[in-house]
Amino acid sequence: MSRLVALYPRPWRDRYEEELLLLISERPPTVGDRFDLIRGALDARLHPQVRTKADAPAPSPGRDYDLRVARWLGFAAILGAVLWPAAFVVAATGPVVYDGFGAYRDGGAALPIVILAGVLLAGGLLRQAIQLPADARLARGGALAAIPFLVLFGMGPWMWPLGLTAILLLIALAVGGVRSGAWPLWASVAVVAASLGVVAIGALGAAVAGGDRMTGGAFFVVAGLAIVPAWLVLGATLVRPQALAGKSPA
Repeated sequence: MSRLVALYPRPWRDRYEEELLLLISERPPTVGDRFDLIRGALDARLHPQVRTKADAPAPSPGRDYDLRVARWLGFAAILGAVLWPAAFVVAATGPVVYDGFGAYRDGGAALPIVILAGVLLAGGLLRQAIQLPADARLARGGALAAIPFLVLFGMGPWMWPLGLTAILLLIALAVGGVRSGAWPLWASVAVVAASLGVVAIGALGAAVAGGDRMTGGAFFVVAGLAIVPAWLVLGATLVRPQALAGKSPA
């Protein structure tokens, strides 16, 4: 029987030979079984289903370039995720300024960092929208719509409605991504959890701080740090495209 099994191509035997020999040892093959083995070997050679690495088609140069661009934008998003909390820390340690409404910290030194981080993260969102499959309309819409709100919020961090809108659109990206199969569940859960955490911290800060801008600023910094995991996931799914479900974009 081993001679009949040897008729099958090497990739097939590497995958199925042990299982087939075990099955043969449990029940002696009949003449019909031997005929089926020979016919199966012929079919396996004429219509190979198990491919070796050498048989696999080589990726096209365009596909390689596309993956490189995705990786670079993924690294850019991760860099933005690093700069984002750094900017909030710089703002939190700025000089205390007094005006007619009380005291607050001057975070002007952090503004260029926030803007740069916002631009880098917007690049990651744009790439996400490009590579999402055609049926991921909610995810694509969330990614594209979040870009202007994120950039504008970076230019004016005190305009919190812009940031809140970007957060809600980021949730739409995560929910739409997992619904369409473009994002793994862990990535979507991480983004939604971080985004909801930011909303909860912001609401708590508004309730606790009242008109105290120093206290409100502290909550603002904490909220800025809470969103970092979402940005890291955004970049990670671009740096490692195999983390996505593998659907090709339209």
